[in-house]
Amino acid sequence: MNGMRLDTPEKLNNVMRALQVGSTVTLKVFRDGQERDIQYVLPERPILPADIGRQRLSAPLAGRVIPRVAPHGWPARAR
Repeated sequence: MNGMRLDTPEKLNNVMRALQVGSTVTLKVFRDGQERDIQYVLPERPILPADIGRQRLSAPLAGRVIPRVAPHGWPARAR
């Protein structure tokens, strides 16, 4: 990748950590008996469900009432 041979897990790990959104990565791959160079611009990683649990609230919820909303057409359950 980018001219560096990634022949150990440590090299791969170091290269992956240095990547940034928007960078162009050049990969040399061997496919169908031929070497090919592929260029790829790294996009921003989408937000994953696991990321949502890691987010912190910008303001505390203490003292706030959070309304419970039932899905459309369902009766709301009593608290």
